[in-house]
Amino acid sequence: MLAEFLEKNDIKTFNQSINADQIDLLKSNLKQEIDDKKNLIHESYITKTKDINKINSQTAELIKQCEKLELKRNELIKHVEDYSKLESHARHVNSNYHQVHQLNQFIHGIKELIQLQNHIHDSRQLCKKGHLNEAKILFETIEKLINNEYLFPRSTDKFYQQHNPLYETFQRNVRQLRTDICQTHHSLWNDGVDRTIKNQLKLNLNYLDQLFKCTLYDEKGEKVLVEKNIQAFASYFFQGFIHVVVEKKTKLVIDVDTKVISIRMENDEEETEKNTIEQFNKTLNYLNQLFDTLNTYLLSRTMKIQMSNSKSIQPVSLMTIFSTTIVNDFIELIREHLLNVIPNDFQYIEIFRSLLQTATDFEKSLIKIKFFSSNKMSNIFSSVVGDIDESIIKSRCRKYLFQSRQLLQSNATITTSLKTIEIGDDEQLFKQNEQDKEKYKNENSSNILLSTISLDELDANMFRFPRTIIVEHVYEYMQSIRRVLQEADQLEKYGAHFCAIARNMIELFHVIYANLHEKKAQEFSYLTALHFNTYMYVAHECLILGEEYYHLKNKTGDGQPITFVDYVPIFRNQAANLLKSQLDTQRDILTSFIKEIGAFHNIVVDDENQDMLKRAINKCILHTETLSHNWQNIFSPQVYFKVIGYLCDHVSHLLLKETLALEDIPEQECQIMVDVFTQWSTFLENILVKDELSPGLNILARLAPNLTRFNELCLVLNSSLQNIVDRWFNGQGPLASQFTALEIKQLIRALFQTSDRRAAALSKIQ
Repeated sequence: MLAEFLEKNDIKTFNQSINADQIDLLKSNLKQEIDDKKNLIHESYITKTKDINKINSQTAELIKQCEKLELKRNELIKHVEDYSKLESHARHVNSNYHQVHQLNQFIHGIKELIQLQNHIHDSRQLCKKGHLNEAKILFETIEKLINNEYLFPRSTDKFYQQHNPLYETFQRNVRQLRTDICQTHHSLWNDGVDRTIKNQLKLNLNYLDQLFKCTLYDEKGEKVLVEKNIQAFASYFFQGFIHVVVEKKTKLVIDVDTKVISIRMENDEEETEKNTIEQFNKTLNYLNQLFDTLNTYLLSRTMKIQMSNSKSIQPVSLMTIFSTTIVNDFIELIREHLLNVIPNDFQYIEIFRSLLQTATDFEKSLIKIKFFSSNKMSNIFSSVVGDIDESIIKSRCRKYLFQSRQLLQSNATITTSLKTIEIGDDEQLFKQNEQDKEKYKNENSSNILLSTISLDELDANMFRFPRTIIVEHVYEYMQSIRRVLQEADQLEKYGAHFCAIARNMIELFHVIYANLHEKKAQEFSYLTALHFNTYMYVAHECLILGEEYYHLKNKTGDGQPITFVDYVPIFRNQAANLLKSQLDTQRDILTSFIKEIGAFHNIVVDDENQDMLKRAINKCILHTETLSHNWQNIFSPQVYFKVIGYLCDHVSHLLLKETLALEDIPEQECQIMVDVFTQWSTFLENILVKDELSPGLNILARLAPNLTRFNELCLVLNSSLQNIVDRWFNGQGPLASQFTALEIKQLIRALFQTSDRRAAALSKIQ
């Protein structure tokens, strides 16, 4: 403090003396400061004294309040003691009340268990009586009881679950009751829609009323069960009633009683006296009556469905389920029969118009009862007909196509005793005079024949068919195609349909005929020839029909001439393939005969080899004679000599090949071979050359070149060495035209022993 004072008065004490003034000043200042402090202490004392007094007064008040609170606490303690006594008494009373309540609840639970058992029994009896709605209402009460937490607690305690047989018994009874209720749905439907009697349907309205009076629950599968029953009935109704009435043309007898409606089918004796249009008209009236009755007593009902995700009841019409199941098949059935009864003659047009009106009225009736939805197109049935005149023409076309199919299929089994017919001749089919040529020249230049070659250059053989034998029903088939084209020529309108059906008939023949007969035709040589001729005849008809009916181009619709030439290569290829397959088979058979001989050696030494050679040639002759017998009167001469010449040429080629392969031919062995080969050569001359229809040696040499070679071989085997050289004639003789120099040299070496004469002869063979 002193230091502060000195510093405040700027008094330095280090190394300086303090004077008296400074000391006086210091004293006065100190005194002043002491006085200030005293005053301050006095003021503080007075303030503190006031505070203490105030605190003392507050303490006195608090002491008074504490005394009052102590009195109140004593009173509250007394009240708490009284309340404790009351609580103890109340707890005792409450304990007695809960015991009484649990006892009452237990008694009530026993009553509910008895009631549950009685409800299960009563509900089962109601199911047996067919009172399904009452049984289902009672079942709802049973479900509430079985789900009661007090009666059957949902405990996870295994001990409780294992030792609660009462709950398991009730659960088993409830499940059985659930099954009984589901079965009652099924039983009521089967009893309400009785299908047990054939060709008869009974509707029992009592059972149907019981079934559709109740609510069906989706989550319990009742909705699906009833829907399946309705769908099964719809399928039965379509197949067992609608289809039978339409197909068998039966009549319907409907008996309506108070609670039972009977619908039965009976044979209609009057139907045989009516044509198909009148029969179908009557059938549609029967169906209209049938649908009306079924809608009135069954299909107009609705099911009350409670969905699993909603508590609201949704109505579902039986007609909706019924219609959805069969509507498309039903439409197709009626449209198909309308199409089938379209007349192919205009004299029935008015009767058919009446049928279309009946179909239209029937369709309106089905829309009215909601079998057809209103958003479907109108004239569902009659729209299949379209223009009546054109439909009649189309019906006639379908008739021709159906008759064509029947003609082919009725002759599906063809044996060697089938009916045949001889057709063709040696004359030109189209004899054209100068007027005919002038007429064709004036035709449209689009004619392919006129636009490519002139009539004077046209080969008449293009349009001729040689006399031959074909299958009779195929000839009838092609004549029916001509009749179709003739009818197209007579019509002013719709001729294009007949032109199209003519091509369809050709296509039908192409598809069916080969499938029916090709296998058998390959098994028997006689049938091969017959079907070959038939295919060639059809190809010939396809070639000439287009030109013959060229004038129908104005009726084809597109202005193009009708043509069948695209089928010509198809049928010719079928004929060629069939014949080739048969020739390959016969060639293999003949080859097997020659292969049985083995090598042509040791014929003299081994008698068995000699017999095998003779047997092989005899087999070839006998087999070829059989083929000739089968084919000679079937094939045309040109084809006959081609196929027989081909097979004979093949045998001759095999004999030539085996002979030329020999290195040594002894004299005796050569003589045996000459005898056998001469037998074959004589047979060839008889079957090919001496026949009155033979085409001549020149053509035979072209068709079967190995025949002349074989005859030359026979001459060589039976000739002297000099004769062989003479026939060679320096490469200019007949022998040189058939054999090469190497082949002749090989034969000379095999036939003649080594000598100067043989060497000289070999030197001349160049």
